[in-house]
Amino acid sequence: MFDTLDKLIAENLAFREQEKARKGEIHQPLVNFRVHKLAKDLIEPARKKAAHHRDREAFYTGELEKSEKDLREKGITVEVKDPTTGLMVAKSICSGSISADGLEAFNQYGHMTTPGNLPKFEPRFDSTLLSIVEKHKTKMLEHRDKTLKYDKWARAFACSPETKVELTVDDVWFFEVGEK
Repeated sequence: MFDTLDKLIAENLAFREQEKARKGEIHQPLVNFRVHKLAKDLIEPARKKAAHHRDREAFYTGELEKSEKDLREKGITVEVKDPTTGLMVAKSICSGSISADGLEAFNQYGHMTTPGNLPKFEPRFDSTLLSIVEKHKTKMLEHRDKTLKYDKWARAFACSPETKVELTVDDVWFFEVGEK
């Protein structure tokens, strides 16, 4: 008897809550907030976001090329070390060839070397210029990834434009739906 009474009470309470929600008397928490849109209404926002990230990828590709050129021209130092002591004999900025100091060091020690005992050339990279290259590469790849994601969503929405899509608050932000 009590089981039946408990079920009736629970059903009655659930029905009353549903009625309140239907009438707008109960406000839903933000985490449960949902917006419904047709897929066709999301195609253009997804395409705009893809275009934005494509532009940013192009910008960072150009910055990457410039920073790589700077690194090659100004950021690589070659140290010439004595093969027996390991001490640095010469240091030069490398732009495709060894500087006069490096060549002089090689000539100075060349007569004392054997084929297995040649001067050692050790490249060193300017950490600041290298970090700029890495930053631009990371940003370029991030924007490429985002471009692909938004393109994928735009194509999917275009395949079924009349489908009703439920969006969360994060989805609304992701697609920049509505007014800013």
